[in-house]
Amino acid sequence: MAMGLDCDVTPRRDMEKVKYVKNYTEKEAEEYLKFMDSTSENSKAKHECKAVTQEQKELYNQNLAKSYRKCDFTYEPKSNLSILSMKNTILSMIEANSVTVIQGPTGCGKTTQIPQLLLDANIKKRLHCNIIVTQPRRIAAISIAKRVSQEGRWPLGSVVGYRVGMKQETSSDTRLTYCTTEILLQQLIKKKHMLDYTHVILDEIHERDQEMDFLLLIVKKLLQTNSSLVKVILMSATIDVKKFAEYFSTRVGNKLVPAPVIEILEKGCFETHTYYLDELKDLGAIPEVLPAEPKVTKSMIKFCAKMIIAFDQIDQINHDGKGKGGEARHTVLVFLPGIYEIEELYAFLSSKCHEDRSWDLVMLHSMISSDEQQRVFYKAPARHRRIILSTNIAESSITVPDVKYVIDFCLVKVIAVDPISNYQSLRLDWASKASCVQRGGRAGRVMDGRVYRLVPRTFYRIVLDDEGTPAMLRAPLANVVLRAKIFDDGDPRSLLALSLDPPGLQNLRGTILQLKESGAMMNDHQPFDGQLTDMGRIMALLPLDIQITKLIMLGHIFGILRDGVVLGASMALKDTFVQGECRGSSVSHYSTKKRWARESDSDCIASLNVYKMWQNEKANRRFTSYDTEKQWARRNGVQLRTLRELDVLVNEITRRLTRLGVKETVGVRKVIWEGRERDFILQVILAGAFYPNYFVKRSLNVETREDNVGRNLNALDPLKTVCMRGWPMKQPGYLYAKRLQEIFSQHHGVPAERITISFDGSSRVYVQYREKWTTDESLCRISDFVYTSVKMRHCEIPIKIGLLNATEAEKRSKDQGLDRFQRTVFFNKERQIRRSDCIRPKLPGLDVTFVPLSMQNIISPGYFWATLDDEDTRKSMRWIESALNTRPLREFRFPPTGRKTVVAAPMERNDSPATYHRATVEKYSAEIADVFLIDHGRISRVRTGDLRVIDDVEITKLPSLAFRCALASVRPSPNGNSQGQWSRVSRDCFESQIHRSKEIFGQIYSVADSIVNLELIVIDKKGEKLNMNAYLIEEGHATSRKESFLSKYNHDLRTELDIVGAMLPEERSFYEERQYDEDNLSEYPCSPKEEDCDSWVQLHGPYSPLEIDMAQLTAAGRYKRVYVDNTSVNSVLLDENPDRSTRLLVAQSINRLSESDYLSLRNTTLLPNMPGLAALLVLIFAPRVELRCSPLATRYTEALCGLGPIDSCTGRGVFPDHDMKISFDVEISSDDLREINKLRHWMNVGMQLPRNSYDSDDDDDDGSEQMMNCQNHVKRALLELRDRRRRPQDPLEVVDSDQWNRYDESFFLHAAREEGEMYPLHKALKLREKDDQLEEMVKHLAELYRLSNADTRKVSNSSLACCKLCKMEMFGPLNLRCHLYSQQHIKNEESLQIPKRILREYCYHYY
Repeated sequence: MAMGLDCDVTPRRDMEKVKYVKNYTEKEAEEYLKFMDSTSENSKAKHECKAVTQEQKELYNQNLAKSYRKCDFTYEPKSNLSILSMKNTILSMIEANSVTVIQGPTGCGKTTQIPQLLLDANIKKRLHCNIIVTQPRRIAAISIAKRVSQEGRWPLGSVVGYRVGMKQETSSDTRLTYCTTEILLQQLIKKKHMLDYTHVILDEIHERDQEMDFLLLIVKKLLQTNSSLVKVILMSATIDVKKFAEYFSTRVGNKLVPAPVIEILEKGCFETHTYYLDELKDLGAIPEVLPAEPKVTKSMIKFCAKMIIAFDQIDQINHDGKGKGGEARHTVLVFLPGIYEIEELYAFLSSKCHEDRSWDLVMLHSMISSDEQQRVFYKAPARHRRIILSTNIAESSITVPDVKYVIDFCLVKVIAVDPISNYQSLRLDWASKASCVQRGGRAGRVMDGRVYRLVPRTFYRIVLDDEGTPAMLRAPLANVVLRAKIFDDGDPRSLLALSLDPPGLQNLRGTILQLKESGAMMNDHQPFDGQLTDMGRIMALLPLDIQITKLIMLGHIFGILRDGVVLGASMALKDTFVQGECRGSSVSHYSTKKRWARESDSDCIASLNVYKMWQNEKANRRFTSYDTEKQWARRNGVQLRTLRELDVLVNEITRRLTRLGVKETVGVRKVIWEGRERDFILQVILAGAFYPNYFVKRSLNVETREDNVGRNLNALDPLKTVCMRGWPMKQPGYLYAKRLQEIFSQHHGVPAERITISFDGSSRVYVQYREKWTTDESLCRISDFVYTSVKMRHCEIPIKIGLLNATEAEKRSKDQGLDRFQRTVFFNKERQIRRSDCIRPKLPGLDVTFVPLSMQNIISPGYFWATLDDEDTRKSMRWIESALNTRPLREFRFPPTGRKTVVAAPMERNDSPATYHRATVEKYSAEIADVFLIDHGRISRVRTGDLRVIDDVEITKLPSLAFRCALASVRPSPNGNSQGQWSRVSRDCFESQIHRSKEIFGQIYSVADSIVNLELIVIDKKGEKLNMNAYLIEEGHATSRKESFLSKYNHDLRTELDIVGAMLPEERSFYEERQYDEDNLSEYPCSPKEEDCDSWVQLHGPYSPLEIDMAQLTAAGRYKRVYVDNTSVNSVLLDENPDRSTRLLVAQSINRLSESDYLSLRNTTLLPNMPGLAALLVLIFAPRVELRCSPLATRYTEALCGLGPIDSCTGRGVFPDHDMKISFDVEISSDDLREINKLRHWMNVGMQLPRNSYDSDDDDDDGSEQMMNCQNHVKRALLELRDRRRRPQDPLEVVDSDQWNRYDESFFLHAAREEGEMYPLHKALKLREKDDQLEEMVKHLAELYRLSNADTRKVSNSSLACCKLCKMEMFGPLNLRCHLYSQQHIKNEESLQIPKRILREYCYHYY
């Protein structure tokens, strides 16, 4: 149905486009002819440059004479270039015409020679000459400028220079400048004339990117107004330049005549032979190529490798070697569509099967640094063949030396945008013939060449288009529209209608809406125009994506401008972190990036942390040389060149912002964000900048998900465990457990003994990580081990295990007694109980309910070490201290004799002299040892020379006195806590209650994994009891959590005291032994040797049942599948909370994967799991919000966000695909709305720049004070919103909630609204007093109406229903229906004064 709709709509759109373009182009032609007719020579001069005076000419000649003395202007071109034979024709044609089009084949010399010809001719005539030449890419502009300066024997930056991005090599003497298209475009938009130059040369015009097309439009406009004396030369190697010539038509008589075209004939000294796929049958089977499936297959990659191997034979046959006794191995240039395909081919060519080929592999694409791009120009190592794997970056302008062979996959990746949803997609498509010709032109420039196109000849002729689709017709238009607004020559629609290929109206309209949504334009009702805001002006003037500029401005408003600039600059460049050369090496890079993110769950903040650390290392002079800096970068998994480029870009952006009046505030009232608050505010501005790229967890049935978790992991802790599938059930798993330990240890970088492997008799294998030091956070947070394990699956890490013959494996298993490792929850009297030989505490038995406690070490409110507060424990403590401190002990000698060796270690307490206590050695070096004081629950670092031997064996065997305790069923409150950790206030609160207590008891909930989970009861000096678990929840410091399966199982045993009492001694011993963790029970025997194995198994996984899918909040992406970029810290998404909480994932960019319903997300940030945070952020940053309330209007339930409705009558939105619904998981009050409006007001204030700020370097103290005042208001409002306690509420859907204008104006509270601002203030709905009894009655009635409409065939007539309103009972749906429509019931309903509409809504909500 959708396809049919598209077919109907597309022709109509095309007709609309033709009509609007024709109107504007005809109008422009008429105005141009009238202008030429009506203006005299004198009036024309007003539009052109003023006449040059004699004094100015003399001054210019003096400057030119100085340049003559500095540089030699002798022009000595190469004689073999075909362009030189047409030198006079070219010069005369350029002199005689305003615009000249030059078409010449690749390698004819037009890029390097025509500017030199013009320079030489003008210098000989002593005429003013200043030439600028554009190139589509930085690498081309730099390399050509260097080459021309070498040909003229001029120092780079003197006569010839370049300007690219933040780099430039120019001076006052420069007469010929090579620059990127972007540089010239920005300059012309700003100055609105071309009078700084005598000649403007636009090279490679056939590439048709947006910048080139818009530059052509601007140049044409300026030629027709104030810059008609400037000579414009258009150059291209494309097949047909007629279109460009007609576009730049000039008046001759009463007609517009196309610009003249000079065609340079090919006069190559070298031959180039072109071959197609179907002509290469000698190399074996030809890979299949399908027109409808443009892609690089594995068979094509293997075929490409065969071709490269065959080139050695071709070189030997041709005997074109250099030097004695050996042939030269010439360069191979391979054109691939993108970085993924480049990495795939790189991995294959660098694999073991090709390691003896002596290939020098070089990657060339836009994601590598400028310095790395320059590597292609350096010589390959001796006797090596250089193979350059490139995207279309090497397609034009540059000459890669020594290229003899070009292999062209004839593919290209193009960015396209959906004109309706504004989703971008990177589409793989067949390249155009023009591109293939350009690529082929890279060969045959310095020697005879060969071009191999990996498509059949007929396929090339029929399937490939002659020209590619211009970017103006397919790519996003945001920057083009903003530049059109800055150029200020009519509205964007009228200006862009005059471009070479005008964009479609639908695409233009979508772009205008996107700019209004981002705050670049006022949100008015003009579909194709809008007033530019200060934000939009800055977006247009910074060379950044519009949302990145918004990020920087939000950083300014929230008082973290410098961090905002670094975040934005890092996203504008390639990835700061080192990426693997193939997918299989990404696990370590993922771990490195996650470590740098430091629990912020943000790619962008990870880059910021790296940059700040690098800057800090430099400031402290820890880099003594470039090599030490490189070593630091390599050690930390970052790209040093990218960091340096980032530093340059940060400084350049800062400089530009300063000129615009945007700078860091300075003063005593400056806003300071520190510690975790700083990470939080960074996450907030990222969310604000990339609205509406918001994603939340797809909702699942809570009970189903909980069952799933328990069933998939065999009752193991899901926070620390993953599973794999595919194990052969006839194989004894524990025979191979050691090998599995080694695989996971290798990829995680953790000791193998911390990893436990278990089997349950099925095809599943369970892998669990045991923390060395358990903390309270590890009890309720997912371990990094689980994240990295799932990442192993994403990276396709093979988990292959060599297997013995099943009979032999079973025999070895029995001989080694591997049944002892079998883990079971339930008692089996035939199975032997494993007990650890390491020292451990004596945990409370199953019949122990209360224990008196003495606190030993408080780690946090939720986790602490304690001892029993009884006489036996105190007696044991005194005995141990006396035995270890009354006489000298022998010094302990390393290494320890076994694991967990008990020694005597010194411990200081309460400023008393150090005394010796029992400890185990956990880690040691030559001089320092980490020990754990087993009777006090403390970790200490001591000198190895201070450790002593305990000679008394009884003391070494005495169970440790301290045991671990955790508060049962509580976790840190997420309110005001962005990292899910106990706050300083909660710690102080807990410790103060403990210190004031007279007695402390623990009511045991369970004992599992060596942790006593309990309710902590403190009794003060007055004898009053306080339950600390409940107290922390009531005070808002904690929230409830569910216990693990093992904890709940142990709890269930403890509650059945009769069952415990009836247990046999061995059964009770089994369950009490299961209370201990298995930390010391995972010493598996060595796995069989590979040579003994006769088969292999490759396991599937690892998997975690905590993995989640995300869904976009906007209407366009709500039902699309989401894929997070593989390099992201959020490429593995897990959630330990089974509830329907709304945790927000924000993405910088969303690309729709070609021909699929998948959305690919890059540069993501996962916000903290704080209840209500997602709703608050949407309300803060949405352009417009319409609130929804419950049917009884007692509370807010959700909000519809977007650009608002088309008008005040209809429910349709202005930008419906970007409208989003957000349900409230906490109660949002009217006070919250007031605080949000206060925050939005101050954000509006902060967005307003001083009118005199543009291009000003003056300091503005008053402006700085005002900005500081604004920033302080913003901070106070944001923290007030974050820290406010809110009660949770169940999400409540509203009927037709995606329709605007749901409520009449009378439903709203009228407040001062800031119309015309970026963030208009929200209107609050009038709410009624909450009536719980009435709400329950309405729910009950709604349930009755639902039952009355039930299918009578499925519901028994004997089923009883009771109407609480009328206090009557009915049997069956029919009787119930009769009752609900009876006069008595209707009268009772009317007495409630509840409209029928509300009952219908409750039916929709709940049933």
